[in-house]
Amino acid sequence: MAKIFDVNTDSAIQLSAKLEKLHRSAFPSAVRNTLNNAAFDTKKNIPKVSKKIFITRQSAFFKRFSTVRKANGFNINNMVSTVGINSTIDKQVSDNLVSQEFGGKVNGKKLVPHDNSRVGRSLKKRVSKNNRFNKVKIHDASRAFRSAKGSRGSKFIAAVMSTAKSGKPHMMIKSGGKGMVYELKSVSQSRKTRKVNFKIKKLYSVRSNNSHNVKSTKFMTRSANIAARKMDSFYKNNAEFQFKKFLK
Repeated sequence: MAKIFDVNTDSAIQLSAKLEKLHRSAFPSAVRNTLNNAAFDTKKNIPKVSKKIFITRQSAFFKRFSTVRKANGFNINNMVSTVGINSTIDKQVSDNLVSQEFGGKVNGKKLVPHDNSRVGRSLKKRVSKNNRFNKVKIHDASRAFRSAKGSRGSKFIAAVMSTAKSGKPHMMIKSGGKGMVYELKSVSQSRKTRKVNFKIKKLYSVRSNNSHNVKSTKFMTRSANIAARKMDSFYKNNAEFQFKKFLK
């Protein structure tokens, strides 16, 4: 993912020669500032590029988790500016972002929010406050579902009644490592017909493990490539700044 700025290209060599004759700090300063311009431009590009690849529910997410280490000093052979993932905020999130960049294993939760659990039932929105993990009180009705006789519908009603009896508002049914968590909105039973009426909505799907493999997205590499195309322009602007500074 490394991008190298060459000061001896056709577009830069004349500026480099003039800067070296100007002042001993002019040339390294222009190079250093060019590298830093490119780094910050890469950071600015990350949310825009990621928007085309990921569903981003927090507008400041990638801005928060990307960080810049600026180039410094006056030795151009040692100057390096870097853009990376900030691992000090949340290590699991930062590790997952690294996996998204290069490909690998992404860790998450075994409960995956359904659209119904999100604000406005939109995949692009965050989970609503009332449906967050710390608010969900789950009764595992899997056993009641499996042990009930009859059709799948009868088994489902048995799970609903088991959940209603538990006093908990959320029902989980698992089978073969997968399943669903529902919110039990209401349940009633006719005294005459014994028919059970209920209203539920899906909240979370259940998966067997909390990790899965992802392919490389290169979202940071793509962001760096956009910035790299501006290097010559950055260098020209920084060279002109040095000319104005020392040729007053």
